[in-house]
Amino acid sequence: MPGARATSDSAWRTAIGVLAAMAGLLLMFLPLTPGGWVFGTLLFVLGFAASGWNGVLVAEVARLAGSHQAGEITGRVLAFGYLRLALAPGAFAWIAGSADTRNGFVCLFMAAGTVACCLIAAKPGETVT
Repeated sequence: MPGARATSDSAWRTAIGVLAAMAGLLLMFLPLTPGGWVFGTLLFVLGFAASGWNGVLVAEVARLAGSHQAGEITGRVLAFGYLRLALAPGAFAWIAGSADTRNGFVCLFMAAGTVACCLIAAKPGETVT
């Protein structure tokens, strides 16, 4: 079946995304000092589900950019991705230090939700700005 692989890949991506979202939400609603096993397990699940996306990201960006622009476009996307990796922990620590950890997670999920809404609202082929 030609479409079976695409459906299977889509189901896996959705399941991994839901797993990452659920672990993140549970971390956000935990008390400030959860038990070590609970905290460690949730961090492991979140890391497992959310941290290994660079390869998938690069492959999809290269596919969408086409063979003539794949290098330039993937370089730009990765530059923003690594900028996020450099700045986000400090920003989270600053937010959590000024108020509490819950506010840090709320800001994180608000930013992610805003980006998700923009991407969902965009029509195929349209640039999201």
